[in-house]
Amino acid sequence: MSEETTHYAGFWLRFLAALLDGLVLLAGRFIFFGLLFLMIYAVLNLFEAGEWHRLVVYYSCAVIFAIANLWLTWIYYAKMESSKFQATLGKMAAGILVCDKNMAPVTFDRATARYFAKMITNLTLGIGWLMAAFTKRKQALHDHIAGTILIVKKNRY
Repeated sequence: MSEETTHYAGFWLRFLAALLDGLVLLAGRFIFFGLLFLMIYAVLNLFEAGEWHRLVVYYSCAVIFAIANLWLTWIYYAKMESSKFQATLGKMAAGILVCDKNMAPVTFDRATARYFAKMITNLTLGIGWLMAAFTKRKQALHDHIAGTILIVKKNRY
């Protein structure tokens, strides 16, 4: 695909994909963490744990859940974007592919860099995301950092 015939994924299409991915991840979190919490709750009741023990367990679980959430979200984005599909489920539904600057598929390392660079983008109070509406290749800040672009699949038009 040449530079002239390439359709870059703009702000609203990216927003739709992010919304869909958010719903996918929300469902996954609800199932995974809900079942885990029910198991912990059942064990605490089985052993008739006191208030102090419950408090320690709940706060420990909160830390574990936060770390697990970061890990699961990272793996979801990095593995999907570096897979043969070149997209997460939300991006697939929106017809978007993640590529490097040369329009080649991204590696797991580059997809990982893109995921963690989103944390920097989030610190800009939305400006890093809005860059996608105004740059030539419609890149958000994390795309500039990771050296990636999002293109619309050719058969979408």
